[in-house]
Amino acid sequence: MKSEIERRRWRAVKMLGRLVFTTIGPLTLSLLFAAYPPPAHADTITVFGTPGTPGVDGTATTPPTDGGPGGNATATTPPNNDPTNTASATGGAGGIGGASTGTSFPSGNGGNAGNATATAATSAADSSGNGFATAGATGGAGGAAGAAFVFNSPPFLFFGPSGSGGSGGNATSNAIVINVPNAFVSSTANGGAGGSTCISNSCSIAGSGGNGGSANAQASGIAQQQATVSATATGGFGGGTAIGQFARPGSAGSATLSSGGLGPAVFGSSTNGGTVTVSGTAIGGGGGSGGAQAGPAHPLAC
Repeated sequence: MKSEIERRRWRAVKMLGRLVFTTIGPLTLSLLFAAYPPPAHADTITVFGTPGTPGVDGTATTPPTDGGPGGNATATTPPNNDPTNTASATGGAGGIGGASTGTSFPSGNGGNAGNATATAATSAADSSGNGFATAGATGGAGGAAGAAFVFNSPPFLFFGPSGSGGSGGNATSNAIVINVPNAFVSSTANGGAGGSTCISNSCSIAGSGGNGGSANAQASGIAQQQATVSATATGGFGGGTAIGQFARPGSAGSATLSSGGLGPAVFGSSTNGGTVTVSGTAIGGGGGSGGAQAGPAHPLAC
């Protein structure tokens, strides 16, 4: 049988073990988790700009107000070890101008749309050796001008002056994949459409349609074996306008593939002589036309 002294020693050892585990245990576990982080997954960032507020309709004694501007949107994938990264940004639409309720005031102008910027990048590959980056940016649509005043008492028909449409938002996209066996890169930028004016072929004094937004796309892929790189930029359409005095349709948005002078805008390479496919397309937008609608219409548009 154990002596009383041996039993006391055993109890002391057990108590010391509990104290050591209680003190060291959480620290040891935290160090284990810090040393072995959980595996990362594909990262997708999507951002929408806030829409502009609509203008306030006028009264017999007060003019209508203009639509508010749309908010900008910026989507950027953060630094990570994900093999597939996607960034998508859409600018907010401009607000619709307030309607006119008399011949003394033109309707409110449409708000300018928000711009969009998207950037996606990765330098990690999946189990098959592939890395993917996709960036897409779309400028918001310019707000339409508010509805012009209409006096309709046969045989008399008269349209009051109309405000102008807001400009479409600009779009910028950039996608990058580097240091992987196989790189797949796609970058797309679309300028927003300009806002329209009063939708009528008989407005006496029509405002101008909003200009289409510009678009610029960049893409780069550097791989050890295969690289497939694509960049497409499309300018926005100008806003349509009514046929009338001083009417001017909106101008087309420009489209470019540009790095701002910092090297090629669309680039692909293989360090081991693999297949490299690179494509770049820039398409300017179209100008607005008389009586046409490009941006969102006012619910009371004439």
